[in-house]
Amino acid sequence: MRIAVAHTLDPSPEHGAAELIGAVRVQLEGHTPTGAMLWSSIDSDHRALLDRIGDALGDVPLIGCTTDGEVSSVARFQEDSVALIVFADVEVRVGAGRGLSADPVGAVEQAVTESRAAEGDLCIALPESLNVRAVSVVAELAKRLGDVQPSPAFPLAVFNASGSFCLRAPMPLTGDDGTITFAGEVPLGARVQLTEGGRDDVLQASARSADLAMAGFEGTPAAALVFACAARKQLLGTRTAKEYELLRERVGPETPVIGFYTYGEIAPHGGSPVADFHNETIVTVLIGARDG
Repeated sequence: MRIAVAHTLDPSPEHGAAELIGAVRVQLEGHTPTGAMLWSSIDSDHRALLDRIGDALGDVPLIGCTTDGEVSSVARFQEDSVALIVFADVEVRVGAGRGLSADPVGAVEQAVTESRAAEGDLCIALPESLNVRAVSVVAELAKRLGDVQPSPAFPLAVFNASGSFCLRAPMPLTGDDGTITFAGEVPLGARVQLTEGGRDDVLQASARSADLAMAGFEGTPAAALVFACAARKQLLGTRTAKEYELLRERVGPETPVIGFYTYGEIAPHGGSPVADFHNETIVTVLIGARDG
């Protein structure tokens, strides 16, 4: 497996795409691309950018999404940028599910069917939206908030039947009807708990994510993917770049890194093989061949 990572701050689709493709070709050293992922800021000219990258890569599966900040081993943490990772010498299958908001089950089935990857080793899901407006989970909280907006420093822990939990980030208040919108589902009747976390807690979790990924990886990673919640970026402020630095310290200076800030993360948690939808988390994915 060969992996190339490129990152541009050039807002021009023509020049930005040329910079990305030029960097990728140098790193692949003549190997034929077999798949790619593109992370782009919401202000990019996506159609023009995709046209140019598609023309350069040819008939290669390409997935990606718009982001709220991008990170890579090339340019570290950036905003209003575009990052590209290209794979060679490994099979990549891609499927797209349409109409996710209207029919989540049908969209997932369509994506899996198109990719024919139900037995694959790695699945990366990039949903269009998983926001669900919930009724006030804690009525007294709404009373006490008054005109103060909910803060990502106080996410809601929503517990499941096994006792584990997923975090739900509160959104800004939009009305006076006594409801709070969270960036994810809060099932009716679920057991919930208010949590608290500061900048140091967020960065400690960043380091732990990378440590857990390295501890569970058998071999030397060929690349690292990182998906971090946009609420973490909001909370970290001027210390946002530290998340990347902590990851880089743990995966090593020679490992290509690429990722972005998301509006929700999909990953297993607490040793379970079953993936959940999370807010305010950071997910580290290591890619490479096992030793031996």
